[in-house]
Amino acid sequence: MTASSRFRSEPVDEPLLQRLEETRNGRKERAQATGTAQGEAGRMALLHFFRRGIVFSHRDFGTALDCVRASFATGTHRAYLYTGRGPSAQSMHIGHVIPFLLTRHLQDALGLPLVIQITDDEKHFFRDIPVSGERASGLVVENIKTSLPLASIHARHLYSATRCTWGTCAQLSCRCSAC
Repeated sequence: MTASSRFRSEPVDEPLLQRLEETRNGRKERAQATGTAQGEAGRMALLHFFRRGIVFSHRDFGTALDCVRASFATGTHRAYLYTGRGPSAQSMHIGHVIPFLLTRHLQDALGLPLVIQITDDEKHFFRDIPVSGERASGLVVENIKTSLPLASIHARHLYSATRCTWGTCAQLSCRCSAC
């Protein structure tokens, strides 16, 4: 069984990369037509992760590009980028960094808002990391500080920690599920 069939993903092929380039160029053309500044999107080359095969498969990326194009056509935001990490240590390794770099490239190229979720509850279930208390809070804060330099410099991103957005409900759910 291949990774593509196991995860129901499709290969990143040349037609998909051309659609990504066309979508990015559509953003540039829209910016020129409306007279708005859109940064470096028009001059930005396709990220080497695509050309070198580091990013080799996807799920519904073509559909996502269609949503982005519809956003450009209507001037309304119908798409956003989403990434995150589950804090189990205070530092990040290359396996954590690559998704952030890819997401930053897509955010810069397409001008989309970005949501970064810190899934502190997930690590509680799989790694015996506490969901509340000083250690849990410290891991969340350190992971946000570590990932900030990898996020885009413009303010179109939002950090969300599960226990902060769900509050007491998330902590209570985690405690109950352990029973």
